[in-house]
Amino acid sequence: MGKGYLSWIRSNDKTIIALLEQQASMTVDAASLLTELMRSIAGDRDKSRKFQFQIRDLEKNGDQNFRKLITTIDESFITPLDREDISRLNNHIEKVLNHTRKVADKFVLFNVERPSSEMLELVIILKELTSQISGYISELRHLKKIRIILERGSIAKHHQDKAEDIYDKAISSLFGTDNSIEILRSKEIYDYLQRAISRCIDLNELLEDIALKYA
Repeated sequence: MGKGYLSWIRSNDKTIIALLEQQASMTVDAASLLTELMRSIAGDRDKSRKFQFQIRDLEKNGDQNFRKLITTIDESFITPLDREDISRLNNHIEKVLNHTRKVADKFVLFNVERPSSEMLELVIILKELTSQISGYISELRHLKKIRIILERGSIAKHHQDKAEDIYDKAISSLFGTDNSIEILRSKEIYDYLQRAISRCIDLNELLEDIALKYA
């Protein structure tokens, strides 16, 4: 009886961490697809739309995972992390997916012919951050080794500073043009890219807090 109960608890723990890993992995896939969409949009719009639909599907799958995770938490007496921390991780991941999807949608909707160099730089940073965070979330399986998140925290700070510099440069250059439509279209894309990156930074900071709590 006692062993069976402990086995059930561990099973739920594994399910919760696995769902978080799946959520984080979707952000990596979405950022990778967005990179491909940007690179293909000038020469093959049909291909870029295919990437857009794949990103939308990832967000839908993320929503399903989100609900499944909430249900699993509600049904668990004990969770591997504080319920609030799990919920916040889930919410931030969902926002990364949401903002990434919006960037893809805006690119296709606005008929952007070619992304700027700054847009490409920002999406590469987004891709690197999602990959880093996905790896950190996998470390939640091994709480005793979670200190690695603290040791590598400066990487996220570097990406944040770089993204802010690129964003400021891009917006400054944008408002130096006379094309008001281009200003509005491009600024909206830059804003969603920056929001996706900011949610990644929020995720990293939350993971650092968790590392301090459990290390």
